[in-house]
Amino acid sequence: GHRLAVSRPWRGQGEVVQGVDGRGIRHFPFVRELVARAAEQGIPVGIGSSGSPEKIAHNLSASGIADLFPPELIVSAKHVKSGKPAPDVYLEVLRRMNCRNPSSAIVIEDSINGLKAAKATGAVTVAITNTMAKDALEEHA
Repeated sequence: GHRLAVSRPWRGQGEVVQGVDGRGIRHFPFVRELVARAAEQGIPVGIGSSGSPEKIAHNLSASGIADLFPPELIVSAKHVKSGKPAPDVYLEVLRRMNCRNPSSAIVIEDSINGLKAAKATGAVTVAITNTMAKDALEEHA
């Protein structure tokens, strides 16, 4: 297994991380560091989103982090049979990563349906308060 050290606290399963509002699109200051550290250690990082491919591309570009994610590891609900809360989006990301053991994956989510989808794969889930309050997400993380 891999260990991924970041400078911000990260306790794992069930954790709810407080988000930071940006201008326009909300993003989190630790994203670039987290993805860079994962890449240094050979850990693939992908995106599974309910958004359209165009919306995903726009949000990544507007947030200044589009360069962090290989296009082949970005999966939209349009790429799978069923969207969240079905696990299809995350199962497809895991398949593209050649991840045979979902419990070794971490999914960071900001919605109840996303957390349900991630948990259904067996992945470790981390909730962030990007679009919903901590109290609303906590029971699903």
